[in-house]
Amino acid sequence: MTINFNVGDNEKHEVEFHFNKFWGNIHFKVDGKKVSSDFVMFSTSTSRTAKVVVGEKEKHNVEVVWERPRFFAGFRGGWKYDVLVDGKVVKSEID
Repeated sequence: MTINFNVGDNEKHEVEFHFNKFWGNIHFKVDGKKVSSDFVMFSTSTSRTAKVVVGEKEKHNVEVVWERPRFFAGFRGGWKYDVLVDGKVVKSEID
């Protein structure tokens, strides 16, 4: 799942969140440059959060919270993703 969104008022940035639900790779790109990456595997939790701070002078806390199906999640749809910027939901998607 790849989600693109914009962050900032005066200092604008294009943010890309990517999560491979089968392999567990996670990364954030800001203005085309990878700024954060992680790996998730064998989680028993049905929800997860990834966070990154975006901006230099105008900083924003960006979180992506997702919920997955309980069983065989890597092979199933129905994943729900919420993008929060400074604690407010700015985008929601279902995969």
